Amino acid sequence: METESRICYSPESMWARELEFKAKFGPNAEIYDPENVNKAIVQDVILKVNSYKKQIDSSTNFVEKIILRKRRNEAIRQVCRAAIKA
Repeated sequence: METESRICYSPESMWARELEFKAKFGPNAEIYDPENVNKAIVQDVILKVNSYKKQIDSSTNFVEKIILRKRRNEAIRQVCRAAIKA
């Protein structure tokens, strides 16, 4: 039997996340607006991919490059799955 894992946030962390969200999208942005959620997802993908790309480019070890590419691809898949669910 498969169970869906859910992340529980404390009220303090939710408040911090909302402040961070409003800093990115403006003081009147609603955190639950689907358009803003999609923007946040896209920004996360871009940041993760760029981070992995820099690590891959700076690495000199062939095996490490392969591992970083796999991590990058998995990060993209996870964010795409989240975007589909949102």
